[in-house]
Amino acid sequence: MYKLYAYQQADAKWAHERQATAATPAEIAKRYYDAHYSDWQVRPNTFLYEMQDGNELDDAPFVLLRTLLKTNPKATHTIIINKDSLKKAYKVLAFWELTADPRIKVVDRFTEAHMRTLLTAETVITNAMIFSDIFVKRGRQRFVNTWHGTPWKKMGYAMPGGVMGSWNVIRTLMMTDLLVMPNTYTAKIFNRDYRLAGLYQGKISTFGYPRNDVFFEKLSERQLTTLENAYRNGQPTILYAPTWAGDASSAGDATAELTKYLHTLVTLAQHFPTYTIRFKPHSYFTEAINADARFAPFLVDDAWGTNVLLAHTDILITDYSSLFFDFLVTGRPVLFYDTQIDYDTTRGKYFEVNELPGPFTQQLTELITHIEDIESIKAQYADQYAKFVTRFVHDDDGSAARRVTEVMSQMTSRNQHGQLVVNGEDFSDATFNLRDQIADLAATYDTSLAIYEAHLLDNWYGFQFFQNIDATMPNTRIFVNKQLSNLPLTLNEAMQQGHRFLGNVTFAVALIPQDDFSSHQQALITTVNTVITVTNTERDAWLDHLGFTKIVTHANFVVWSHDENFDSTTLSPLFMAIQ
Repeated sequence: MYKLYAYQQADAKWAHERQATAATPAEIAKRYYDAHYSDWQVRPNTFLYEMQDGNELDDAPFVLLRTLLKTNPKATHTIIINKDSLKKAYKVLAFWELTADPRIKVVDRFTEAHMRTLLTAETVITNAMIFSDIFVKRGRQRFVNTWHGTPWKKMGYAMPGGVMGSWNVIRTLMMTDLLVMPNTYTAKIFNRDYRLAGLYQGKISTFGYPRNDVFFEKLSERQLTTLENAYRNGQPTILYAPTWAGDASSAGDATAELTKYLHTLVTLAQHFPTYTIRFKPHSYFTEAINADARFAPFLVDDAWGTNVLLAHTDILITDYSSLFFDFLVTGRPVLFYDTQIDYDTTRGKYFEVNELPGPFTQQLTELITHIEDIESIKAQYADQYAKFVTRFVHDDDGSAARRVTEVMSQMTSRNQHGQLVVNGEDFSDATFNLRDQIADLAATYDTSLAIYEAHLLDNWYGFQFFQNIDATMPNTRIFVNKQLSNLPLTLNEAMQQGHRFLGNVTFAVALIPQDDFSSHQQALITTVNTVITVTNTERDAWLDHLGFTKIVTHANFVVWSHDENFDSTTLSPLFMAIQ
């Protein structure tokens, strides 16, 4: 009894603290979005783009935009940018001579104009999670997700803390009509470690990565002159581009890491005066680095996209960044230098350092030696380099964006249909007793778990939560409902919330074994065709209100279905698992 009381106290505390965020731009935008969800029609031939949470105008979505300007000249394009990144976005447009193009519009993130466009754009394109948890794809909308590279770092459920770090990624992927993957290796990782296999029915493309078209693109004389003078400084160029080892969405206190970066840059500049040394930090570090004048001599102009820089780089130094896969297209050497001694513990990686297409070191003195002996390094790693090219960038030929846009032109909007979702709103409580049953259910059904424990995203509630995670993670995917309060919902509110937290997935069956009824269950039930639950007067009334018919009683459970002729014998394996 004490554990239950302690949990309720923690939940109440979380809700109280969370109320303070209800007036943030994102929450205000979500309320506007929900209030107008059905007010406007989707507009044909309109495209909306968001890259890296509105902080960038780069990567595959921007290459797709530039391609569509040529192949679909009547389309209009809206780019979503954070207010702090607007200046950078306009510099990017200027570099590509697109500032005056009337088909392109730049809109501040989380404004009413952003929400209106998000509701009405026919095609939404992103390279990451999108718009926090606001977006709920409408019926005629098409959603393209290009992600942001080939992973060496572990992802999804494969990384420590992966369940809670992946909830919004999985939600977003479930709404994706076209998932643009750089290669089959990455597609396999997504299927396995984001639990797409068994549920995702959209299209996955693996015929080249649009952002790598830049390596084959002919730049104007003005662009080439700018890069030669301002980036290369008339010399061969070494680009140091480390990634970030974390698993959430902010870098936190990065003082120690930035100190290592600066020491590396200064040392390289001292040892190699005939090279221009440049620095491309992970976007999570950008604000801190831009505020430190000591980094200024090494930084690059915001107007130049990452792969544009790589195309004009002679030697790449990185750690675990996906950039090195793209750089393989150039055939130039890549050196691996790691400042994260405990990286395997904090994030992990998919293959070992002895498999890499270049030398790996944690010693700056060794890195310097590798640069001094760069020609012998190229010869030494030629075979491994060739294997990586074949495995990861074989299909990059400069036409990937055109192939993707051709697929997009034939693409229709679709939602995913799952087999079984289990209600886990008491997931952190000792009363949650479905761990063994979920393992049994997963042997027969593709199984998902719906958690209403939003405070876990802040508190990671404790032993009981992790015990349940360890038991269920190998067998299921987990969806998280971020609902702020447990107040009763109207039908429209319940439908919107259900589609939001489950990524528009419709499930054949929901198992709700809890005695009590909740607004979380109100939302969950709107996304399913058949419900297996125990008798509760309020829940029964809600099921009846939604048009469900009571089909049969089995032991303590009642089967409700939208199909009054539903054959409950098809659920025999499920009843055997939960008895």
